[in-house]
Amino acid sequence: MRFLFSLLIFNMLGHIVAGQNLTVREFTSKLSKTTHPQILDARSAEEFAKNRISGAINVNLTDSIALAAVIKTLNPNTPTFTYSINSGRGFVLADVLRKAGFTNVYPLPGGLANWVGAGFPLENSSGNNGALTSQQFKQLIESDNLVLVDFGSHYCGGCRRLAPVLDSLENKYSNDLKIIRIELDDNLELVKEQKIEALPTLVLFEHGKTVWRHKGFIQTIDIEDIIQKRLTQ
Repeated sequence: MRFLFSLLIFNMLGHIVAGQNLTVREFTSKLSKTTHPQILDARSAEEFAKNRISGAINVNLTDSIALAAVIKTLNPNTPTFTYSINSGRGFVLADVLRKAGFTNVYPLPGGLANWVGAGFPLENSSGNNGALTSQQFKQLIESDNLVLVDFGSHYCGGCRRLAPVLDSLENKYSNDLKIIRIELDDNLELVKEQKIEALPTLVLFEHGKTVWRHKGFIQTIDIEDIIQKRLTQ
């Protein structure tokens, strides 16, 4: 089932209508100017319970019956906005709606990671437990060693793929490299401050200064190349 759903996402992403893709600020502007927008959150119920864009309703892409029931309650001529944690599920849902006859559908590029990183608010039910303050983060990155910060989420597929890569680097460079893992849901303000646009995002700090930044999955050898260059300077 998981394989088939992944295949569905891959196939649908190949048919996205490029003309209706917006930047995060264009998305927000269009959303704010719509009187009664239809906002659909394509994440899991667990994710939705933690935080969401105000006014959104949760839909389950993996349950075709429930999805069809939600679609029947919507007006296909009303501007409809979709999102997930990254672009993936939000864009898939947008394609489903277009095929169902919806005329104005706008998926959020980069998903909630980009939304939060751009400084826009979420309704948050998870509280602020465990969140790093700006000062605590600054103390963590001001080190004699290189500090690699991983901004991610355990709900993000690319982040889960990256986890063993970081584990291997942590073991290999234990004397020269410190790795810090930042969970999006627990650190919304920090994600905003660091202007994170996608998950995962890796940021390499040297003496508290950013020396390298990368969005998305990356192979171990490519990160090692960056680390080796910094260590031999």
